[in-house]
Amino acid sequence: MKIEAFALERWMTRYEVDVAYDIAESGIAPLTTRDLLDLLPGDDRQSMLDGLLDTKLGYSEAPGSEALRAALAATYAATGPDEILVTTGAIEANYLLFNTLLDPGDHVVAVAPAYQQLLSVPAAIGCQVSRWEVWPEGGFRLDLDALERLVTPATRLIVINSPHNPTGAILDADGLRRVYALAESVGARVLSDEAYRWLSHEDGAEQVPPMRDLGPLGISVGTFSKPFGLPGLRIGWIAAPADLVAACWGARDYVS
Repeated sequence: MKIEAFALERWMTRYEVDVAYDIAESGIAPLTTRDLLDLLPGDDRQSMLDGLLDTKLGYSEAPGSEALRAALAATYAATGPDEILVTTGAIEANYLLFNTLLDPGDHVVAVAPAYQQLLSVPAAIGCQVSRWEVWPEGGFRLDLDALERLVTPATRLIVINSPHNPTGAILDADGLRRVYALAESVGARVLSDEAYRWLSHEDGAEQVPPMRDLGPLGISVGTFSKPFGLPGLRIGWIAAPADLVAACWGARDYVS
């Protein structure tokens, strides 16, 4: 695969670690291990620390530990551990999904602007990529009528990101259901990059449902990086039907 340079990542590599003030970070401020331990009740802190210090730094189970996959599965309505694949961040999850689901010539509709991977990897595979643009003239709104005009009977994958990076636009539950129904009408899947799923804009605001909960064509990608300030843990995951998870696991054997 020949792919264009990832402009954002190269820019961040040059500037991110050297600046005095960072007002363009894409997630909350990273926590330290001490910060994490301090979140625990006093009685649990020492036992957790002892367990951490005694953890062997060997290879883990390839799809992620059973305990972690079960905990992640529990955040969805009807998903089991065999429908979760733990990955090295959301970036690996998306990469595996694109390379498992897509073939050259496939039609993909992807939200734009977006994290460059969501557009550049399908293009590098040889897909025809239609950009679902989020325009300032439209109030940075995720315009579902515009999406509907882009989807065709040849569309194989719709790629969304809600809450949207960089605008913060959100599809509510009705909007997500409309996206799913649109995909279903043409036999496409929906890949929902939900890196910011756990962030709420208002106290007590109800979280919108993940795409995985809407049906077998829905795929959710999650991460600990953006909403929890834990990018250094490099934990992401795919929530999808078991057969797709198994196929992505097969591809992951060659990646990490």
